[in-house]
Amino acid sequence: MLKPTIILFYPATVPENHQRFSMPYALLYLERAIRDLNINVVIIDEDISPDYKNTITQYAETLLMVGVSCMTGRQLKGGIAFSQYIRDLFPHVSIVWGGWHPSVLPEETLRENFIDFVVHGQGEMPFRDLVLAIINKWSFSSIKGLAYKINGKIHINDRLPYSATKHLPAVNFDLIDINKYLCDGTLVYFASHGCIYECGFCAMSTQYKKKWFPKDITQIIDELIWLQGKTGFKWLNFQDDNFFVNRSFTVSLCKAIIDSGLKFEFVTSGHARNVLMFSDSDINLLYKAGCRKVYIGAESGSQKVLDLINKKDTVEDNFAVLKTLKKHQIITVFSTMVALPETPVEDVKMTLNMLRKGKLIDKDLETLIFYYTPFPETPLYALALAHGFKPPQNTAGWSNYTMFNTEIPWHKKHFRKKLEYFYNYYFPFYNKQVLNLAPDELKMYVRVFLSLFGRLNRWRFKLNFFIFPFEARLMLYFVKRYNRTYGKRFCFSGTWSFYENRYF
Repeated sequence: MLKPTIILFYPATVPENHQRFSMPYALLYLERAIRDLNINVVIIDEDISPDYKNTITQYAETLLMVGVSCMTGRQLKGGIAFSQYIRDLFPHVSIVWGGWHPSVLPEETLRENFIDFVVHGQGEMPFRDLVLAIINKWSFSSIKGLAYKINGKIHINDRLPYSATKHLPAVNFDLIDINKYLCDGTLVYFASHGCIYECGFCAMSTQYKKKWFPKDITQIIDELIWLQGKTGFKWLNFQDDNFFVNRSFTVSLCKAIIDSGLKFEFVTSGHARNVLMFSDSDINLLYKAGCRKVYIGAESGSQKVLDLINKKDTVEDNFAVLKTLKKHQIITVFSTMVALPETPVEDVKMTLNMLRKGKLIDKDLETLIFYYTPFPETPLYALALAHGFKPPQNTAGWSNYTMFNTEIPWHKKHFRKKLEYFYNYYFPFYNKQVLNLAPDELKMYVRVFLSLFGRLNRWRFKLNFFIFPFEARLMLYFVKRYNRTYGKRFCFSGTWSFYENRYF
């Protein structure tokens, strides 16, 4: 007798022909929870396999269920198309959704006629229980973390609290072609999950309930040795929600990396106050283990905003971390979020000023600038609604919900150009290394601008004087012309353009 098949689907996260760094960890985690059930598990990542229909038809006779893991935004488009295709082709096959978006909006997600179940919250055990219930025709009513429909009526069971998963088997990376996730020698990995903070803009605070779950250090080292043997990665992106939560864990992990003989450099992220708990010798150890860049959730240059979002940090903490990491030759990246509903104009102004001051401290400082985007089940969501925010009403509506395609009533028209000029010209051009970022066709323009306007840019930074941005307009004109001529999506920030209203 043929084994039943479950297909786990991860919708596309990036535009077509763009490479995504991260493996579909959410699906790899699910598979280990049902590995002992004698089920054939097939993982399809749309970023890697956009033509997935032929794969699906191979399992027509044995297909028991499909699972979809989605975040809000772009992924929902692929999730909808995939689910509708399954529903039309295999009406009897159960379709279950999980991930961040369904976890936050389980009832709204279940209203779709192409979705039968939603796993909300941590997925491994509810998913296992659901599979067993379908196979054995058991009731769904006692499965914590499950939402389902019976005769069109929606039932939402209590959520299962997040917990450690050390009792589950190790992830089976052989289910995917891991070399396809190696980008410029970089691989993404998680040493822990969760966060101990309750930042008002983040859904993590309501999902994890201030819990943090590290992996066993021996398991981490074993997996990294195996992954490097398979891929030869030179850089690792520890994409933990907060790598610096527990000093003992981080220091022990760094010592274990050194003792193992592993050779790679890595980037990670953390909370300013946590990083400041590390001594100079700790930071030296981080560097010796390979740490070369740390993303700091700086969020805002306004202390009023930091207090509003319950950040538990000060603006001065951000500068202190920058100085500390600079001393140890580790690059700092300030991740920021602008235009919150209370004082958006002041917030934008003060955040750009914080970035300006940071650049004066360390010319190698990098940044990410996001618009604040309200999400359900976050502490600030009610405030956004009170200020006139109108959320989408269905899954298709949420699929267009990004920081650029969303109507936010308190955003001012001048924000876009102000942020674009700073983010994609003034900030990167303060450092002459910007020449290394430019494609060959733009290098001549960059050299000319550094020669003609380099001193002007430094003067602007020192005096905080960014009005009459003629040189920024001109440079961005050349960038726009380059992108149109060569069909590229280049920008000097390396991430996205506020002016073009799109990701790159």
